[in-house]
Amino acid sequence: MTDTASLGLEDRTARVIAGQRVWDELTPLLASRSCTLLAAIAYVGSHGGELIKLERGSSVIVDASVSAVRAGSTDPSVLAEWIGAGVGVYSLEGLHAKMILAESAGGSRPAFLIIGSANLSGSSAARLTESVILTDSRDCLDEARSELLAWKIRAGKPLTLEEVRALGEHYGADRSPGRKRSEQDDTHDAATPSEELPGSTPEASSASRQRPTQLLLVGLGEEFDPPSEVIYHRDRLSAELGCDDADSDSVLFVFRDQSDPGWRLPLSQGAYVIGVDASASGRVTKQTEVAPPGPVVYLYDDDDGDRYCYLHLTESARDVTWADVTAALEPLGEKPEFDRNYFRKSAVDALLSLWPEY
Repeated sequence: MTDTASLGLEDRTARVIAGQRVWDELTPLLASRSCTLLAAIAYVGSHGGELIKLERGSSVIVDASVSAVRAGSTDPSVLAEWIGAGVGVYSLEGLHAKMILAESAGGSRPAFLIIGSANLSGSSAARLTESVILTDSRDCLDEARSELLAWKIRAGKPLTLEEVRALGEHYGADRSPGRKRSEQDDTHDAATPSEELPGSTPEASSASRQRPTQLLLVGLGEEFDPPSEVIYHRDRLSAELGCDDADSDSVLFVFRDQSDPGWRLPLSQGAYVIGVDASASGRVTKQTEVAPPGPVVYLYDDDDGDRYCYLHLTESARDVTWADVTAALEPLGEKPEFDRNYFRKSAVDALLSLWPEY
């Protein structure tokens, strides 16, 4: 059987592989190409080395930034194993792609490309519903190769063993200490660049909430009809964060930022937002309700250039109003302002004092 036939491409140039166990099919397809792979896979969980075999001659681009490692999205121990085997491992912060180019191994083994949603993670392999496209289209191969090489150039020098070992000290630092390593092998990316999203431990008590070091005050009064993609991510994240549980005290709130990219809110995943129930025009009264601080767990940019921000909000024992916020900042000579990041410790402490959980 030629490799084209084993790929299922004997009479076409592309096919879709989808379901909850896509790696059951992908891992054997890639096994014979362990020395000729050029891949970009954003997050590599602790099971990553079991899903794809990489040896000298192959290279992989991942997000091994400190934030991704601290979130538990990328496991430095897997990267160290690959580097030890002679694999070129590169880190590109903000990478979210999942693309694997298997270069030609000669004879009956032509090049092919896998591109889709699947990370190298235990959840992706066994629990999450994923989809990928497998193709041997020459145009797609050329375009993918060009992008992958460009990302390698942007990433700079490959990581060294010393660098990934140093990253190992940060692994999972921002995750719940009660979760086992096997459980930490991602829940999903995004969020996060995080395979577990900030604030995503349903069993965490209010007393154990992470204390923010900066806060952004945002008006959340705009009403809009969310597109289907926005609804999909909302429902997915709600399930992962436990917001759908009958006894959950948290909710996932989505708001839209329609500003031009250069004028968008200064938000990143993990940033903490205080949401204010302002009118669509941004008007407030003394009795306007103010939500407790919540982390941004996901950012989604649609094709129209709008950005959707997903906040994980947990109920508080105290109801807070705009008048309370104004009073908390007044002794500091400050006034509450929308779209402003409060960095000063005294201001952050004053705002957090409004909620007894902090």
